[in-house]
Amino acid sequence: MTPRFSVLLEMLLKKSPSDLDGHFLRGRLHLARGESGEAIQDFQKVLKLEPGLALVRHQLALSQLQAGHLQQARADLKEAAALDATLVESALLLAELDIQVGALKPAIERLEALVARQPRAVPAWALLGSAHLARGDGARGVEAYRKIVALAPKDPRGPHLVGCCRTCQSAGIRTACRSLESTSTSASPTSS
Repeated sequence: MTPRFSVLLEMLLKKSPSDLDGHFLRGRLHLARGESGEAIQDFQKVLKLEPGLALVRHQLALSQLQAGHLQQARADLKEAAALDATLVESALLLAELDIQVGALKPAIERLEALVARQPRAVPAWALLGSAHLARGDGARGVEAYRKIVALAPKDPRGPHLVGCCRTCQSAGIRTACRSLESTSTSASPTSS
């Protein structure tokens, strides 16, 4: 955003200090500039005036992550997901953070609920496969990754992840390669 936009935004907030859109926009600007502390302040001002805004809560979580406040970010993401179940980005990011900290059961539950509501959400299937693998359930991991292949045959993540999964399951490199090749063949643009 241009410096002129920043000046206009500051003028707006000086004239109307409780303008929700102004604080939200300035928070997004601060977040984009890497100014997480200022972004957090702006998003908190919006939420103080209007606490039920899931998108603002999500942006606050992103600011918290940028500032290194992992636990607060997770709490804000949980709240954003609870406020608006259609805000897929919050559910995905929360599941990813849960996987990273070893909270696999809530991550899997959250992702299974998400794919039940939105069965074509390829990123959710990818994370679900990762969560199952982290839990030691390679078969369910492969099942989730195969869903990517079925939903998005041109997406290279599906065949790659299926092949990696097979290798991790100690199926042997030849079996993993054959699995990868057969999945890749079925997903190639020329096989349509």
